[in-house]
Amino acid sequence: MMLSSVMMLALGQGDAVEAKVVVQIQVPAQVAGNPYEPSENDAVVVFRVGSKEERRIAFFDGKGWTARTLAVAGTKVSGQLMLNGKSVGSSSPASVFGTDLPLGGMVKVDPQAPTRFVLSNGEPFLPFGTNTSWENEAVPDLTAYFAKLSANGGNWGRVWANHWDRKNPYMKPDGTGPKLGWMLPEALGKWDRVVAGAEKHGIRFQFVLFHHGLFSTDVNPNWDMHPWNAKNGGFLKTPTEFFTNATAKRLTKNWLRYAVARWGHSSSIFCWELFNEVEWVEPARKGNWKLISDWHGEMADYLRSIDPYDRMVSTSSHMDHPELWAKMDFISPHGYPPSVLGMVSGMTKDAKKPQFFGEFGGNEYVKEAEAKIVRDGIWASLLRGHSGVASYWYWDRMEEAKIWPEMKAASEAIAKGRFAVRGKGIAQPVSVATTGRTDLEIRPGVGWGKTTKFRFSLPEEATGEHLGQLSAYFNNPKGGNGALFAEPLRLSFTLASPGSLLLDVAEISGGGAAVRISAIRNGKDVTLAEKTWPGKQENPGDVTVQLPAGKHEIVITSSGADWFRVARIAIPGLSPTVFGMAFRDGDFAALRLRGESSVAKGDSATISLPGMPDGTYAAEILNFDTKAWSNQSWMVKSGRLSAPFVMPGEDVAVLLTKSAR
Repeated sequence: MMLSSVMMLALGQGDAVEAKVVVQIQVPAQVAGNPYEPSENDAVVVFRVGSKEERRIAFFDGKGWTARTLAVAGTKVSGQLMLNGKSVGSSSPASVFGTDLPLGGMVKVDPQAPTRFVLSNGEPFLPFGTNTSWENEAVPDLTAYFAKLSANGGNWGRVWANHWDRKNPYMKPDGTGPKLGWMLPEALGKWDRVVAGAEKHGIRFQFVLFHHGLFSTDVNPNWDMHPWNAKNGGFLKTPTEFFTNATAKRLTKNWLRYAVARWGHSSSIFCWELFNEVEWVEPARKGNWKLISDWHGEMADYLRSIDPYDRMVSTSSHMDHPELWAKMDFISPHGYPPSVLGMVSGMTKDAKKPQFFGEFGGNEYVKEAEAKIVRDGIWASLLRGHSGVASYWYWDRMEEAKIWPEMKAASEAIAKGRFAVRGKGIAQPVSVATTGRTDLEIRPGVGWGKTTKFRFSLPEEATGEHLGQLSAYFNNPKGGNGALFAEPLRLSFTLASPGSLLLDVAEISGGGAAVRISAIRNGKDVTLAEKTWPGKQENPGDVTVQLPAGKHEIVITSSGADWFRVARIAIPGLSPTVFGMAFRDGDFAALRLRGESSVAKGDSATISLPGMPDGTYAAEILNFDTKAWSNQSWMVKSGRLSAPFVMPGEDVAVLLTKSAR
């Protein structure tokens, strides 16, 4: 039996936590039966760490048994392998040695601030990064991507156990698998490289253990090729049986147990994520959420019973079923709406758990516009005080769409503004008046989901927190999905001169759709335009109505058999050139002054910040056009900036810190 050091990993620096290193014990052995099945080979090492005894699950490494634990550098450590309850071999005390890495320890929910994260050494932790889910042509090496992410200020990623890049222990890219109950050594070895790469570059990632496609027949489906599918010689007749079948549960727990044993020591693993987008699996599509929630609760309990480091457990899904999140440590929705700004700004935060977007993206890709979509997601989450920064999904577009500069600029702002420690901050009301005007565009902030706001006063309510309550899918209030869009949409505004309203329709459902646009005039509902579409169309065209100058209340009703999807509603000349959103924590505030068009640059903006303490503030200004910072002195009096602010670019962020008297 041999005791040796492996890659050294720090659990912390400074006075709060003693730095620790990883030690492992390796036992070469001939293994009888399935080494991945604990009912046949229950391997545990009992470590003696100084005067303490610690039990750690051992894992099969291809040559025998290995177990790992953490110890303070210089501590004497020995270990004893127990196989199926019996002692095997012997070992001697040994010194732990190695070099610390500055990761600060495991990530936990902060017991003092339950909607925030904290490290073992007591430092607050704000997740900031992108998804990093698998290797592909654009990102052939995750370790190299982690290096780039870290260099641009990122500290967080999200990696899937998917089969197409050989990280699923039970399934190869061609759909074949190992002997039932065994695992694929190639997949396990690849996870070694992922964990080592994350450790090297200071990235913490969500370890996604399962994804929806494996057990879906209609959303990114992989079920037809799954080796557990009875049609392929497996033991499951339907994907729903995965959540109830005893063999499936046993193999699931074996995978969780193996992951804890082999990589559970690493503080680079942010959490165990049980599922990616479980709302797309077969039982969810059929409305059987109790079955899914029960499975999540059982697996979360199991992980907590075997992980000695009490790592967080979560999943990802939409938020319509709170029972799913009952035993999750934090909440992680995903979304791809017409307005990322609206979706992220409009998210209702949980008061008892951390919550942040684990994935976001736009619903269409225009390379030149992608950077601003990413900026919208990052800054909306910062300025709404989310527990983590919203995470962009398309890691393979980072170079092509020039996203890295957005990440770097945001990381600088996060550091300058000390956002990680601002868990008590609140959304700060802000209004902006400009000398110029531009077209108003309403882009819904909800994808397929429920609309909760049906009346908009424009242009004041064409902001993220309001648009985050409007779905792009206009269902007929009297139809089968009427609960998702229970009333017509009503828009109130005043035109200084004659103009128009444009409804940009992006998609028609398979069942067909129709729209009626009307106006309330002298108390009567007057039809302005109607249009009907047959089933299933992409980009069927716009519907435009001409409007006179004056006050208007426009009603948009989905009146057909099924839904139509709206990309935007445009009203020329109705909007100021700049909209604002802000966040305040005591005497600190952060603003984003988001230009609605190129005419924003050079325009004068009169800024109101109701409730902001009077005084002189040091203003650090980030010009998103150039990514350069500049400094000014701002005076706030009676909740208003004392002088108009001349926009140095089309889109800027401002960090305000009150000057000491």
